Amino acid sequence: MLNTNLASEISNTKIELNKLAYDYDFKRIFIKNYSNQDIFSNWLKYRSRSGQVDCDASLLATVLLYELWDFDGNIECQVNSKYKYEIVTEEFNLRGDSMTSLYTTFKKYVQLKHPDILVNNHVPNHEKMGGTNTEKWIKFFKDNKDYISVSEDMKKFMLLYNTVGNMLPVPIIPGVKCSSFNRSRSNCGKFDYADLMLVAIFNWYVKNDLNTRSFDHTDDSDLKKLLQSNKYAIYICKKWLVHFKNWDNFVERNYLQAFIKGDSRPMMLWSNHSFENPIPKSLEEIKEFLRNVNKMIEERGMSMIKVISD
Repeated sequence: MLNTNLASEISNTKIELNKLAYDYDFKRIFIKNYSNQDIFSNWLKYRSRSGQVDCDASLLATVLLYELWDFDGNIECQVNSKYKYEIVTEEFNLRGDSMTSLYTTFKKYVQLKHPDILVNNHVPNHEKMGGTNTEKWIKFFKDNKDYISVSEDMKKFMLLYNTVGNMLPVPIIPGVKCSSFNRSRSNCGKFDYADLMLVAIFNWYVKNDLNTRSFDHTDDSDLKKLLQSNKYAIYICKKWLVHFKNWDNFVERNYLQAFIKGDSRPMMLWSNHSFENPIPKSLEEIKEFLRNVNKMIEERGMSMIKVISD
């Protein structure tokens, strides 16, 4: 049963949903002095709170996803967190996730565009700096913000990255820390792209007719590739996929039409993208990625907001 305060917050949040636009930047919830002109600074401020807050798991995002997906369950606060929420069902818990992440591609963008301010493609003096590798890069971005040239398409992705069109509720086993679909499919950011996730899921549905194959006898080779052979993540991912029964229903229920070609296969975010070549290798590939991902996120976001508005 929901506590009274949370139930009231959820009720008030539902009222706010009709005011949302497809390009509403959920970073606004967590950063002070949000700037409509300085999108790069907004992202850097948000990243400085990484671990503490998560746009995809904010109360506003969780209520929005709950209303859009119509799961039979409740919204609860995540364990040991004041700012992150999840949807609790009898089958599994669901947490908002970014379909395509920004950090890995942006780091590669800076490496390709500004090799002059790096040392062997690394942050200068990184071995003397404290913190994780990601924290070192974020600090480097901040320190060199005025020098780093960010294209308009990249700025647009920095905004759209934290909008509804890039959000997807994904499963986790309650109490099993290593069961997160989100964390397992990331592969340190290399696989954090919507098309790779969708290709693996498409292939799993193609190989497994759920009318004839039992849960324990499915071909899970594509999920093993996507989820780094994490048995807990694979198990809960299968439960999630079985819930939708087939690929067409998975696409429809998750508002994924903007990411799908006419033959029902996922569209790739750039021409040579694959699990074997997961990260862009040139600025041209990044440009192609940005054109495609921005268009897809916008189209999906518009369709989701239309459902809420109708």
